[in-house]
Amino acid sequence: MIVIEGIKEFGIESAVAIGYFDGMHTGHRLIIEKTVKAKDRGLIPSVLTFDFSKKRPGGKTERDLFSKQEKYREMESLGIEICVECDFTAIENMTADYFLHEVLIGKMGCREIFCGEDFRFGHNRSTDAKMLKNMAKSEGVIVEVIPSLYLEGRIISTTEIKRFVEEGKVDEAARFLGRNYGINVTITDIQNEKMFGTLDDGVTFPKAGRYLSRIGRGSSPDAVAKIFFEDDSENPKATAEISGDKIPKINEKIFVSLLRYLDEF
Repeated sequence: MIVIEGIKEFGIESAVAIGYFDGMHTGHRLIIEKTVKAKDRGLIPSVLTFDFSKKRPGGKTERDLFSKQEKYREMESLGIEICVECDFTAIENMTADYFLHEVLIGKMGCREIFCGEDFRFGHNRSTDAKMLKNMAKSEGVIVEVIPSLYLEGRIISTTEIKRFVEEGKVDEAARFLGRNYGINVTITDIQNEKMFGTLDDGVTFPKAGRYLSRIGRGSSPDAVAKIFFEDDSENPKATAEISGDKIPKINEKIFVSLLRYLDEF
């Protein structure tokens, strides 16, 4: 998958999924999968997503569920070929008409658009997904608005998954994600077959405690991970101690699937 920073001329015809896709949960995956199917119609499956590092909509401050790299890995695995990452501050004051005609159609060559029903854009987020569909129709661009998904009466959302993770309910998070929840750990030390490392900054940290785990991706446990927090409200950090048979190298970043919360320590 090609990752492009900023809006640039595509020179191709594309199908575009629009959204932040922080959790890449089952609802997000459905949007991506529908976009990828447009390849059968001769369109390049693409994503337009946003960089909120400078500013988030509404001025909110919050942590992402996963790192950007993890999000892009999931997109690529589903068949997305081009991902455009746009600085939110570069588009927040664009009119809806400019965003559609100059960015989506003009620059990205968009012929089909896929988005969730809660998608909003334009200055002050004044335009919703249904309005986008009506605007695009006159240009011959098809917009498919995908309804939110529910599981046992609860909406599948990144916010809900973050709550599960912070409460240690990683098995519940997995049900909403459609895959196991996990963390990236950079190994800093190895002692007596125990690995020590730091979690990625800027992401939602799981509840401190012991977890039945797997080093890598999968459902068969082969390790136990202990998650610790450094008590610093301004710049919180999390570290991990992992016991398992697979021993990586110092400074290597590994993915650890957290399968089930065991207990505090």
